[in-house]
Amino acid sequence: MKAKVFFALAALFPLCGFAGETVRFPWDEEKGYALTFYNGQGEKDYRIITSVDFGDNGLKRVYFDLDYYNFKDDAESKEDLCVPGKGASAGVMTINGQAIKVFKWCKRYKDKASYIQVTPETPKGLAFVVDQLSRSPKMVDVSIEGVSFDVSAVGFSSVWNKSSDIAL
Repeated sequence: MKAKVFFALAALFPLCGFAGETVRFPWDEEKGYALTFYNGQGEKDYRIITSVDFGDNGLKRVYFDLDYYNFKDDAESKEDLCVPGKGASAGVMTINGQAIKVFKWCKRYKDKASYIQVTPETPKGLAFVVDQLSRSPKMVDVSIEGVSFDVSAVGFSSVWNKSSDIAL
C-alpha cells in the first residue's frame, strides 16, 4: 500500500532532478506516514518511510524504514539493503543530534528487496522522537546506519494524535 501512494506522489514530483538533496513529503494523516528520498549523487540513493503504527505489544510507536531507491529510473531498487531473518538487534540512531537506542531488524517487501526498520527501544527514546517531531515546525535531522537525512515534521502531530496509545 505504501508503494502505491509513493508512485502516485512520484508522478506529481519527479525526483531525478534533486541530485544530492533530501526530498521530503509531509505526513499523510490517512496513511499515517511521511516519505523522504535521499539522492546520493552517484552513491547509494535511499527512500525512508517514517510511520506511526502499533508494535507487537500493542503500543503505538514511530518506525523508520530505510531502503535503496533508484533515482535514475525513478523506481524502487531491486538491491537488498540487508539480510532478512536474523531477528531484532540493538542499534543507535540520532534525532537532531541526540543518540537514541533502537531496535532494528531486516524485513523484505513482498516479492521485493529488503529494508531496515528501526524503532526507539526505550519509552524515553520514543518520547524524545515524538517530542522532536511534534515541536519542529518543518523537519528533524535523522541518521540511521550512517545515512543522514531530514524527515518532515509537518502533519506529524495530527497523525500521532489520531489514534489511541494502545491497541485494545
